[in-house]
Amino acid sequence: MKIALKHPIIFSIILVGLCFICLEVITRVYYLYNYGYKSKAKDAVYSNQKDAKNIFKDSAKRKFEAYPYVMHRTKPNQHFRTFNINSLGFRGKEIEKTKKEGYFRIVILGGSAVWGTGASNDEATISGSLERKLNDVYNTKRFEVINAGDSAYISTQELILLFDRIIELDPDLVITFDGYNDAYAGFINNVAGFPENFLQFKEKLESHNVFSFLGLAVRELLSHSMFLETIKQRLRVFISRKTISLDNNEIPTTYVNAADIARVYGRNLEYMYAILKDRRIKSLFTIQPILAFGSKHLTDTEKSILAVSNIDIIGYSQYMKKVYSSLLQELKRVHSKCGAKVLDLTGVFDNINGPVFIDDVHFSDEANDIIVQKIFEAIIKEGLLQRDYAQNFKLS
Repeated sequence: MKIALKHPIIFSIILVGLCFICLEVITRVYYLYNYGYKSKAKDAVYSNQKDAKNIFKDSAKRKFEAYPYVMHRTKPNQHFRTFNINSLGFRGKEIEKTKKEGYFRIVILGGSAVWGTGASNDEATISGSLERKLNDVYNTKRFEVINAGDSAYISTQELILLFDRIIELDPDLVITFDGYNDAYAGFINNVAGFPENFLQFKEKLESHNVFSFLGLAVRELLSHSMFLETIKQRLRVFISRKTISLDNNEIPTTYVNAADIARVYGRNLEYMYAILKDRRIKSLFTIQPILAFGSKHLTDTEKSILAVSNIDIIGYSQYMKKVYSSLLQELKRVHSKCGAKVLDLTGVFDNINGPVFIDDVHFSDEANDIIVQKIFEAIIKEGLLQRDYAQNFKLS
């Protein structure tokens, strides 16, 4: 410290560093209190705050790895109090690649909502709840539902995953549960159909010298600063409000056209349907519910969540409504053109008055059960449990 005092430049750097650390700590404490374990949304959804703390502490420890074609996946063989990742990289119990004789295997594709962000355990996810429902109703243990969801996956990644890893599991039925990630990835990339983390990947790939790598390292370090992210966010909102005039239904012209996002989504569903049909595998394509779309009576906490999103992203609600309307039109088109079985889940919570959302797109355990009930009804209605090839296993 004596050396620093004798050298004003060194002293100034240390002083700035200490101030930055103090501001970072204050920001993190603020966000932890308002949006972390003790947030109002989690208070409303989770009756036991200790359980809620464990869920999100475990989730923060989850590890990812680079993976061909889809860019990333959850790293296999992870085990925590509230979730398990098996040797194939899927959430849930250990499964064998080769399907057991007489079993009916279902695979669900999607993003973090399918993976189960916010779910209290593996059985409380959409896949876990569906497996339990089918086995209870038909009084058998021969239904197996594989959770192939992964954080931030869009329909393009699901298509690749289906062809690269899911087909070899010999499923009898494949269900997709998506929509939000296609919309959000299109928004942050400013182009439709690219994975959510594409820009970071592009930036690293195109760095060619030591200075660019050093700059990337510094930016990577600073990107984890909640204080700087908060400042950038507030500046972005301030500038947007000064430069963009929005009416009630207006969307900034700089945002990706909703029709472009929907077109990529519809194309991916058509490819998936063709792949599955060629292998005589049944399919059900669904669009997931989100906070910004639908007629649910929002609780005060859900209104607060949506209000924050509308502050952070100018025209967020209008944009999501526009994109989701386009996605639903595309879903209907795929149904009409291909005969694919589809299910609109955007209104699944319309008659629910209590809290179901923990953020814009993730749900409580009870909400997952509500979603599963609708999926189960669609499976029965569409006759998706009936195989079109000889099998000894028959449902009673």
